[in-house]
Amino acid sequence: NDSLQNNATPTASPNDPRQCSLFRFLLYVVAMGIMCIFGFVGNTVSFMVLHRDRSTPVASFLLKSLAVADNIFLLLWAVHYSVRDVIRFFEVPDDSLHVTWIYIRVFSFPVLYMAQTLTIWLTVVIALNRFMAVCLPYRAPHLCNIINVYKEVAVVIIFSIVYNIPRFFELKVIDNDEAKTKWNRTSLGVNQTYKKVYTDGLYYLFSFVLPLLILAFVNTRVIIAYQATQKRRRRMSSRRSDNENNITLVMIMVVVIFMLCQAPARIVQCAWGYRYAHCLQFQYYLIHISNTLEVLNSSVNFLIYCIFHKRFRDILYASYC
Repeated sequence: NDSLQNNATPTASPNDPRQCSLFRFLLYVVAMGIMCIFGFVGNTVSFMVLHRDRSTPVASFLLKSLAVADNIFLLLWAVHYSVRDVIRFFEVPDDSLHVTWIYIRVFSFPVLYMAQTLTIWLTVVIALNRFMAVCLPYRAPHLCNIINVYKEVAVVIIFSIVYNIPRFFELKVIDNDEAKTKWNRTSLGVNQTYKKVYTDGLYYLFSFVLPLLILAFVNTRVIIAYQATQKRRRRMSSRRSDNENNITLVMIMVVVIFMLCQAPARIVQCAWGYRYAHCLQFQYYLIHISNTLEVLNSSVNFLIYCIFHKRFRDILYASYC
């Protein structure tokens, strides 16, 4: 669906008024297409710059992992939605292109969910590691070393894959000589118990409630500790402490932007989770616009690093300017 949540899907039939088709084209192809391209390039550059930063290996590895997850998400999002609306808006007559897109959508659909889950929980891991580094400084060397971080990221990757495996069995391709190739839901995909427990309940728990509660608590503690550190910094300062404070600020901003982008999208999904939003209705536009925030979140970390990460700017300038 358009917001990656089955019951929050706005109607997008070929019979929609032309103005809705134009709205989707401008939003999904033009606006989100530009976001995806900028985000993909920005995340790639961020990965290369962070790879050269040896001063904070734990933070750099976590941010590199997030850049990879964001790029997978953006690439699959563009294939699913930007390509879809190009085909619909221009009413492309090429059946082979339509069939190819149907197969790509059905079989990459679960991978898009995996990338979304990975992005969400990598952000949680980033916040928790910064929390331990700032609020538990005496235990941090044992908890936040690079080996432990490798394990944490591996666990998140495995969880993101295993948790979304059932989605491979939600959709199917209907291909026969009598009808045009299309996709449809399987018996599992339309099963009401499955939808209530897995598609709705677990999705909201693991993609909205649990991560946002953790991030809200942890980031608040980190911000308080960061402000206290800034006061002490006026009296005593060192190059290492300045670098750590800068990394803390960067990670605070990554989490804040994540929450500002993800929370409204999830709230909209919850509010209209059991309503079918038709073209020209208010919730139709609201759901589509909320999707923009998810794409924006995966596209802007490069800007965060350029604005707040001093060492990132120095390496970027030395490498490419």
